[in-house]
Amino acid sequence: MPKTVATHRLKPALHPSPKDAIFVTQLQHVHDSMRSSTWFPNPPIPYEVFQAQITEYSVAQAACSTHAKGATITRDAKRTTVTATASQYEAYVQSVADGHLDQAETIIVASGLSVAQTGARAPQGFTAKNLGNGEVYLTAPAGAYSVNWRYSVDGGKTWLDAGQTGVAHTTIPDLTPGILTLFSNQRVLASTVEGWSDPISLMVT
Repeated sequence: MPKTVATHRLKPALHPSPKDAIFVTQLQHVHDSMRSSTWFPNPPIPYEVFQAQITEYSVAQAACSTHAKGATITRDAKRTTVTATASQYEAYVQSVADGHLDQAETIIVASGLSVAQTGARAPQGFTAKNLGNGEVYLTAPAGAYSVNWRYSVDGGKTWLDAGQTGVAHTTIPDLTPGILTLFSNQRVLASTVEGWSDPISLMVT
């Protein structure tokens, strides 16, 4: 699959969900992705500390369902703490990406964070939009007889088929909220089948 080489600074983005359960999933995904990657051996705060903060936040948000006294205050405090740590991790990913501009997109995706959309990065006419509850709406450039769709939840290592449509848009349901997902399309034209497009990334909500 062809890769887009960055010629300008790319930025990582977490996009914290306002829903605590989804935000916990996002944080866990970032922690697990970075800890398993060789790109990030020296995080600003140890992985063990980050994991403990995520766990404490998860327990605190679950306790809110019991309506126990003080549960909301505790949850909000835990969210503030872990969000501050996540911001430091985001800055760490930025520093690693800045040191390897030719591999910046690969590095950011490996971290479990999104590549911040700048408009110039996305293939023209290819968009991804969250509809909520794990559903994503995709559009492809017009002019094709049909369009093949695929997505990846592991940074592009493996791709899952999302079917073919006779129009330049589709909806993919039942994705996992809080997981950075890559999407790609392949247009079928009158006399040829194009290669797969460069992927775009989206943190599913």
